[in-house]
Amino acid sequence: MRKILLLSLFFTKLLNAQESIPFYNNDLFYKGGFVNFYKEAHYVIIEKKLAPCDKKEALYHQEFIVTNKGEFKKIENSPNVYNANKCASDLLDQILPELKNWTPVQKDGNNITARSLFAFFPDDLFDNYKDDYDPKKFNADADFPPNGLSSFRDEVARRVDLGGFNGRGKITVIINFVVDVDGSVTDVAVEKSSGVKEFDDRFIYAIKKVKKKWEPAKLYGNAIRQRYKIPFSINFD
Repeated sequence: MRKILLLSLFFTKLLNAQESIPFYNNDLFYKGGFVNFYKEAHYVIIEKKLAPCDKKEALYHQEFIVTNKGEFKKIENSPNVYNANKCASDLLDQILPELKNWTPVQKDGNNITARSLFAFFPDDLFDNYKDDYDPKKFNADADFPPNGLSSFRDEVARRVDLGGFNGRGKITVIINFVVDVDGSVTDVAVEKSSGVKEFDDRFIYAIKKVKKKWEPAKLYGNAIRQRYKIPFSINFD
């Protein structure tokens, strides 16, 4: 019971920030907001005569950090996410070095290092591009009612059986999964093992036991698959 309580407390802390770097709305990170970001990305595509993706429905979510000095740093996705979206990711690698108007987030009058993410739907930035383009008008991330990821964490925590499991120190496993078009969770896999297979397997089993469905991600009103990754940790005395 004590281990489960510690796990629940960890989930509560993890909800506020998966990392020590705070997460902010992406409009704060680029001069002119992200409408201008996509406009400049479109110009790069035209000027460099980049080729569109054959897979027109390609959609990529890119996490990033902007330092307190205004330096942009891409957070690398897992190989599974990259391989499923190779064309979109490779396009971004050609576009991002040309975009120079990153701006640090301000808090209490000071520049801070912060992180965010943006959606990259290549087909919208070629012949389909329109002024004032903002993908947030057209798509929505998957959601687990009533409170999103925090509610899903609670469901998983209630189903994790750590009875008879012994460990030392802090153990962490990162698991990725897909929210499918019908709201079900599929393709559950270990992205980064804790080093203890039994520990990893118990979290995979707990995730698969959650039968309540998500609201699937939407793109232009149509349900799409979306991949998530979640770290799970526990401290053993």
